[in-house]
Amino acid sequence: MALDGLNAAAAAAILNDADPDTRTQGVVVSALVPGVLGIAVPLVLAQQEGLVGGAAPRPAPVARRGPSPVVVPNVVGMTQVAAGTSITGDRLEMRVLEAASNEVAKGQVVDQDPPASRVVREGTTVTITVSSGPPEPGDEPADIDADLTAKLKKMEADLVGKIDASATAMNAKLDAITAAISKLQPPAAQEKRGSG
Repeated sequence: MALDGLNAAAAAAILNDADPDTRTQGVVVSALVPGVLGIAVPLVLAQQEGLVGGAAPRPAPVARRGPSPVVVPNVVGMTQVAAGTSITGDRLEMRVLEAASNEVAKGQVVDQDPPASRVVREGTTVTITVSSGPPEPGDEPADIDADLTAKLKKMEADLVGKIDASATAMNAKLDAITAAISKLQPPAAQEKRGSG
């Protein structure tokens, strides 16, 4: 609803005559109105407080609250059971992953995400990684460096293959665009281009 350029009485009358559903509720409405010597001055009408032409105040809408903020507890080093009690007691959800560890006893929390002390919303899932104990013999590659090198070479080959496939597809599209453009050119322009 435009109130700029109106005097205070006209602006108040418009707001009071407005349909209740379209009237501003619970907020301050402002407009620039002509003042002394033709200078525009701000007009502020606080409709919530009932200051507009004697209009009765309307109750302010009730704010709806979403999930409360919660500080993530530090559960690293706890048992899985104790970590679960701490996490769910703080109104958070828990997801459990397992990982082998030579340093941390089986059943102890090795890592958590999100980290401790982070503020999150109530109901957020905290993923904990629990030690499954030392790796079983045969679970670890005999030569970790060789294994990693082989994986990197495979990833590089895959990436090069994808780049080559993309380049081939782009060249095909470029050829199609060039052919379409040459069909759009008048025959005289094609001859000049061909004899240049």
